[in-house]
Amino acid sequence: MYGQGPLGFEAKTVGLLLLPGALLNGALSPKIGILFDKYGPRTMIIPGTVLLIVTMIIYSTISFSIPAWAFILVYMALMLAIATIMMPSQTGALNQLPPHLYPHGTAMSNTLQPMAGALGVSTHGPVQASWSKQG
Repeated sequence: MYGQGPLGFEAKTVGLLLLPGALLNGALSPKIGILFDKYGPRTMIIPGTVLLIVTMIIYSTISFSIPAWAFILVYMALMLAIATIMMPSQTGALNQLPPHLYPHGTAMSNTLQPMAGALGVSTHGPVQASWSKQG
């Protein structure tokens, strides 16, 4: 949205900017799974959360003059953080359920994830608008 809105890029250009991060996420997810099996979720989630915080701080300071390569690198770091947080946290949570409840846990997780995303987006807009009026 940032690329198409304020930066004025076409959808195709934004897609190409995001492609390296998406490929990195897809390539690393199986390797993160192996590390999860070897070390457990905590070893993956804590560094991933720290990386996520750092990338969010960087994103909060992005301006219109950011070069494309810098945007791509920050997005790749974000995708690395997401890969090290999402799969271990979901797998760790589902592992706590008895086996006969796995389908229900998966259904709940798959239902709550987009609902939480929609809630975040719908509350962010009014909050951002109120901050813009104050500043």
